[in-house]
Amino acid sequence: MPNIKPTTPFNPTKYVPVTAIPICPLCDTPIERGSLNWTFSPTKERLGRYTGTYTPIIGHVWRHYDCANFNGKDKPSTNQNPQDANATPKPEPKSEPVETPKPYEEYKEEKPVEPHPDFKTITTSATGIKRDHHIQYPDLLRLIDARMDCYLGGSPGAGKSYAIKKAAESLGLDYAYIALSDATMPSEVFGYQNADGNYVGKILYKFYKHGGVLDIAELDNSNTNVFTLMNNLLDNGETYFAGRTKDEEYQKVTRHANFIAIGNGNTFLRGPNSMFPGRQRQDAAAIERFVMIDWKYDPELELNLCLKIAPGPKTERVVRWAHDLRKIVEPIEGIKGHELVVSMRGMLKLVKLLSLGFSASQSAEMAIFKQYAQRETLLKLCPLTF
Repeated sequence: MPNIKPTTPFNPTKYVPVTAIPICPLCDTPIERGSLNWTFSPTKERLGRYTGTYTPIIGHVWRHYDCANFNGKDKPSTNQNPQDANATPKPEPKSEPVETPKPYEEYKEEKPVEPHPDFKTITTSATGIKRDHHIQYPDLLRLIDARMDCYLGGSPGAGKSYAIKKAAESLGLDYAYIALSDATMPSEVFGYQNADGNYVGKILYKFYKHGGVLDIAELDNSNTNVFTLMNNLLDNGETYFAGRTKDEEYQKVTRHANFIAIGNGNTFLRGPNSMFPGRQRQDAAAIERFVMIDWKYDPELELNLCLKIAPGPKTERVVRWAHDLRKIVEPIEGIKGHELVVSMRGMLKLVKLLSLGFSASQSAEMAIFKQYAQRETLLKLCPLTF
């Protein structure tokens, strides 16, 4: 509400100081300061409450729109200044119906993946239907359904975390993700008491107490002390966290029946190698807490996913080239291979770059080689065929 001069009355029959709450002269309803539910009239009001007729009034009168005695046809439009008494009311614009925005998913165009007559699409031998999940996914699903803690090792960029999340969703379990490193402190995993003595819980506490699938990424890069602290937590069915208040030294929490810890990493918890020099050697007792899966690349899934990005014979040639390059760079029978990763993640990026108009050489460099020193040597052994 605008500032009012002390001499301006809110009611023509009774002076009301500006410090008081203005009163509607028609129904004696207080008009809240700052409210838009009022107007300022210079000429006449319908005093139906008293006479039922229009009566001229000298001076300005405050009134609110919801008053039962207010003549609605005199109501100014919302874009008119209520203090501008001489302004002609503007007709209120007609409101056009607003269409509710559709979810993003409804605008996405899923390109049908039709096999091209010039090449043969890889399919499962049993059903002949393209598989959209990893070949080891049923094993993971079976372990989670049996509530067994497990560890997925090897093959960077092979869809480990994605498979864990999908398995949790398929079984109707909550899913959460944490990543560890050699700098991770125990308080970041198990929680702590703050300066007020109140317990600050982390994801591990919530899932251990209430259930769900906890994806512990980069477990092979974890601080060994943190990993060792998980031993009793995983095996004994109960553990101790910091007290909930400063008066409680600790709290005992029982493991929920639906809590499953799924670790994943690029080594098998026994220390670094030439490809992953920053990994930590973990305690043997900690390794014993998990059943272990050697998560490998799935060539069939790689091709099917790439064909969803760009259907056509060129995509098959791209994937075949990447598979041939992978055979060259990977170690064979103990012979050290190249320190280059040709992953499913890299193939999907390669196909996407090609679909964006980048050349074969540019795409291979950005998605696969990434300034690898022996790039030219590998291209002589496996020249670009797409």
